[in-house]
Amino acid sequence: MTNIRIIKSEMALKGITQTDIAKSLGVDKSTVSGVINGLRSSQRIQEYIAKLLKIDFETLWGRKTG
Repeated sequence: MTNIRIIKSEMALKGITQTDIAKSLGVDKSTVSGVINGLRSSQRIQEYIAKLLKIDFETLWGRKTG
């Protein structure tokens, strides 16, 4: 299960937007939004967000990477 509240609050604290993430990864903002809200799955986007926020992957996404 995605920990939406943690992701959104940490992004706000760090001044990171979904648009920032989308531009960095070359994807559409709606794709990033879907991943954050648990509607889509993308290992690459999930790993990037975890690294960017400096939070363990499993804490954010409820499962181990890989």
